[in-house]
Amino acid sequence: MRWAVESELPNSEVMLCLFSAEDENKAQEYLSYMRSVGHTKIFNLKSLPEDITVVDLKILFPRVSAHGGIPRDLNPHHGLCREEKARRRMLDYSQML
Repeated sequence: MRWAVESELPNSEVMLCLFSAEDENKAQEYLSYMRSVGHTKIFNLKSLPEDITVVDLKILFPRVSAHGGIPRDLNPHHGLCREEKARRRMLDYSQML
């Protein structure tokens, strides 16, 4: 399953973290990991459908969108997209368990 969560940075910016987890329990474990590496303000965890679009993300996460934090597209040809970075971090995390 794919998940998204908002995280507030120390400078009050809000970022969106996209990641994969088998179920909600594994998603919560990943949030615990995020907290352990310094992300203290994590909120608004949502399960995402496979066919999610950038427009959908902007509706679901208006605070992130308002700060310009959601790109126009998730095209990996424009550099490694956030979802892929998050997927790779999740893989790294799952190997730590």
